[in-house]
Amino acid sequence: MAKLVRQNGTLAMIELSTETRNIAEQNLIKLHRDIGGDCFPAPREILRHMRNAGLKKVQVETVDTNIWYSSAVFLKGAVSQDEFWEEFRERIMKELWPSVKRYGMKYPPINIFSGRKPRVF
Repeated sequence: MAKLVRQNGTLAMIELSTETRNIAEQNLIKLHRDIGGDCFPAPREILRHMRNAGLKKVQVETVDTNIWYSSAVFLKGAVSQDEFWEEFRERIMKELWPSVKRYGMKYPPINIFSGRKPRVF
């Protein structure tokens, strides 16, 4: 990605944080890994790769999403609106639904990684 950024440009990348606070978030991350094949490398690893790509002022900021799904909203949209997830509906309902029903579903924080490509004179 750093190769595509203009000189003095900024590269930004967003990843879900795996620093979960409750069982519903833990189950969501687990399903992202198992079903979606998401990797979730450690923030320090991403920052290292960004520095190795020549980016400067590399940083990560964790932002709380403050997005909540009630159990009713979860059933109406979060699972069925995405055709990809429809294929895994049975597993989602078995593994994620009980914790959403009990606790609600707070979407995990996100990590925003950024770095600047230096100007070459």
